[in-house]
Amino acid sequence: HLITQNVIPRPELNEIVQSVNQTAVTLIKAEAGMGKSVVLLDLHRQLQEQNIISIPIRLDRKHPENNIDQFGQDLGFPSSPISCLKNFAKHQKVVILLDQLDAIRWTGSHSSNALEICRQLVRQILSLRQEKIQISIILASRDFDAQEDAALSSWIGSLTSHLSEISISTLDESIVSNLIKDYEVYNSLTEEKKKTLQIPLWLNIYLTIAERIQSAPQFTNKLELVRLFRENRLDLLEFNHHISKQD
Repeated sequence: HLITQNVIPRPELNEIVQSVNQTAVTLIKAEAGMGKSVVLLDLHRQLQEQNIISIPIRLDRKHPENNIDQFGQDLGFPSSPISCLKNFAKHQKVVILLDQLDAIRWTGSHSSNALEICRQLVRQILSLRQEKIQISIILASRDFDAQEDAALSSWIGSLTSHLSEISISTLDESIVSNLIKDYEVYNSLTEEKKKTLQIPLWLNIYLTIAERIQSAPQFTNKLELVRLFRENRLDLLEFNHHISKQD
């Protein structure tokens, strides 16, 4: 999540860039709300600045269906995206950013086919790298799904010799402290509150409310913070569009 519409630099980014330069497959893991997609957004910008072709794909928005050529067509390529990028990768490094890998778990009866298409993407990349072609892929998944989904876990395990794994950590306390300093003192918070606000999702919700009410949201747990956020959104809807909460 963007924190108040800004990307917070994450220390893992340098590690990911190094992995992209050295490894065929990089797996980024984190629990929900830790900011994997924003890390990939920041990475995408950096790669473009380095004149590297970066292809971001979100599997929760573009579900792989039928076969790899059809998936490529759905993305705007004539056929398999890897085959289409081969000629570019001969002269310029190419990185595929495959976000929300865990989303293919929830494609129902088609999940095994979707996973097979992802396997084919990686196999084609590994084949091109044997030809000394500069292409690599980044996979991003929730840690839980990468471990608990049998098919996904087995596939990731089979890539060990080509794979680098990087976990996204919580935000540093100094960053959180600086972001909330206009509303309250970080060191005065309970340990539960501190841990909650070190997770980008919850920090963004906190700051969205705080900026609206110009004071620190009063909460003791995540559920209360969600309730405050809902009430704040309803108040905003009523103020901007004259729609009452009852409506």
